[in-house]
Amino acid sequence: MQPSKLPLDAVIAAEPRSNGTAVAPVGAQPFDPNAPVRDRMVFRVGEALSSDDQGRARLHPADMKLLGIEPGQPLRLTGRESTLALADVLPSETVPERTVLIDGLARKNAGVGLQEGVRIEKVELATALTVRLARVLAPHEKARAYDGVRLATGLAGLPVQAGMLLRDPQSGSRAPAFRVASTIPGGPARITPKTSLTFVDHEAVRDLGSGFSYEDIGGLEQELARIREIVELPLRFPHLFQRMGIQPPKGVLLYGPPGTGKTLIARVLASESRAHFIHVNGPEVVHKLYGESEAKLREIFDQADHFAPSIVFIDEIDALAPRRSEVQGDVEKRLVAQFLSLLDGFEARGQVIVIGATNLPDAIDPALRRPGRFDREIEIGVPTRDGRLRVLEIHTKKTPLAADVDLGEVADRTHGYVGADLASLCQEAAMAAIRRCLHESPPAGVEEAERLGADLRVGRDDFLAGFRTVNPSAAREIEVERPSLSLKELGGDAWVKELLRPVLVEWGQNRRGRVPFGMRVASGLLLSGPTGCGKSYVTRALAGELGLPLIEVEGRLVFSKWQGESEKALAELFAKARRSSPCVLLFDELDALGSRRRAGDQGSRHQVLSLLLKEIDRLVESSDVLLVAATNRLDLVDPALLRAGRFDYLIEFPPLLPRERLEIFQLHARHLPLAAGLDLERLATEAEGFTPSDIAAACRRAGSLAVLAAIDGGDPSRVTVRPEHFQAALDAIRRLANSRG
Repeated sequence: MQPSKLPLDAVIAAEPRSNGTAVAPVGAQPFDPNAPVRDRMVFRVGEALSSDDQGRARLHPADMKLLGIEPGQPLRLTGRESTLALADVLPSETVPERTVLIDGLARKNAGVGLQEGVRIEKVELATALTVRLARVLAPHEKARAYDGVRLATGLAGLPVQAGMLLRDPQSGSRAPAFRVASTIPGGPARITPKTSLTFVDHEAVRDLGSGFSYEDIGGLEQELARIREIVELPLRFPHLFQRMGIQPPKGVLLYGPPGTGKTLIARVLASESRAHFIHVNGPEVVHKLYGESEAKLREIFDQADHFAPSIVFIDEIDALAPRRSEVQGDVEKRLVAQFLSLLDGFEARGQVIVIGATNLPDAIDPALRRPGRFDREIEIGVPTRDGRLRVLEIHTKKTPLAADVDLGEVADRTHGYVGADLASLCQEAAMAAIRRCLHESPPAGVEEAERLGADLRVGRDDFLAGFRTVNPSAAREIEVERPSLSLKELGGDAWVKELLRPVLVEWGQNRRGRVPFGMRVASGLLLSGPTGCGKSYVTRALAGELGLPLIEVEGRLVFSKWQGESEKALAELFAKARRSSPCVLLFDELDALGSRRRAGDQGSRHQVLSLLLKEIDRLVESSDVLLVAATNRLDLVDPALLRAGRFDYLIEFPPLLPRERLEIFQLHARHLPLAAGLDLERLATEAEGFTPSDIAAACRRAGSLAVLAAIDGGDPSRVTVRPEHFQAALDAIRRLANSRG
């Protein structure tokens, strides 16, 4: 297979790059608006919208006006081959002129890739009386029976011609299911519900890819652009690197949490690229017999060299090339050495690209990660809010949604969810809708069962049911909470609300991207006060007010008796917090984790504190994680943690004033059946030295005593909280406080 070349005499506008410069393909000329119309028929190919169906080509309104094209008009798109599509207008003018957006199947039919050129012209369609379809089968796939009438209804309106690949609109598969063998009348034709579809014997199995395209990847636009730059440029334009006298990139390492899309990117490259694609699972190479592993590896690279240009994708590469300093067996060391020599020994340099994927990049041998072997390391991280919305739109493209479903709201609630989690969430929501339909519908016969669920829609409650089943992978093994509290529910802490106001304003502006003057938002908040004063409650209210998930960690749980495990656990904790960002990270009992160092202290606690200081400084730079620490022994915290720049705000909780205690009494007693004449103000005065948690416990205890009194009186339905119940509750809480010292 030969490297890709620019089709026709394409006049393609320069592609903008991230540094603001424009890089034009070889032979590209500046766009001339005064050129004759016949010379302005070649357009740059771009990605289709996630909501577009097959057979649609979107153009800029100015281009449609220039070419005299109306929406819905059939077009012929010619690259290395030709295909048909229906013209449509762009939903906005953000896409530049001289660009046509078509999906992956249309690009395959036209024989072009992204950023290449296609010639567009109007075409007349006849009404298809008969269309003969050849079924395209993947390896080991059996031919299934199709209802021609139902399929014609699903394909109605689609323009077809002999040789085109079609997708079955009734299945969820993205792979092409049919190839048009012929049409009657011959030439371009339009399928109607009355068109007779006949099926011929399936054609020989061909490598048509997985059916995935760039439109199936959401939230990874920047990462995908970098990967395409490394993979496609050496394969399509090798002469450019020869002209510049440089060696093209030979490999790229993709790393990130499981489920973020590393393997999906490889499948897309296999489907979109016209290069030979070899998919290797790292553990499959390892054999128990001496020399078999090295021979298998050499066989893979010989195949890539023979079919160059080629792409070799190695999944779970950490199993193939582990750190030689940490493995005991001689087989692993020989395999790593063989792999390194093969990477250095390509004769068809630049025509073989190696892509490795792993979720344990630190487990890979360092010799593999130097330039010249894996030239780029690209993190495939947890998607942002906009990325999650894009993924949800992709996975619900064919799902009927109810009017009360707001995918933006779902994206807001899915902090820490990776692409696989979002796909599972959409699946669980659909399953919840199906269960609801089957539960609500009466028993039906065969004919009624076929019509069952005709009006079925996935609603908001179905997504809420899915949330109870699917948890975020990025924050697995740590407790992630989405508090529903707000600062309005804090009683007696008006001064706390005033102190938190700058934090709310800064983070509110930061989430909207409106932080002025290049200012840095607050990254650290330290709460100090006696036990039960409401430090954790304030943190939950702050997270609820900001709409961020809360990750709560107790400092004492980080330490381990094993050497190095404490530092590893702390580093992994901060890594998961960054992957779940934006979020609030709460360290309770900070004095247990960051206790004051003493002279000559070189133990595990000293190393953990040093790592904690380093990780906090990294959070300051990211501005995506709000660190909140709480302690009731500020005097035991190391001074290095208290310096300015690590914790921007210090809030110390003093003893409550009488009016503040009254507000807390009113807050926690608002649902109790209080007796007439009960004086909460007098109770607040008597509760001298009580903390908010003491007052809340007193209200709960008074309610319990009132229930017991009603039961003893023989009328459980008449519960009344009297002054003596509160007095007994206050005495019990006071005795408990005295026992604590």
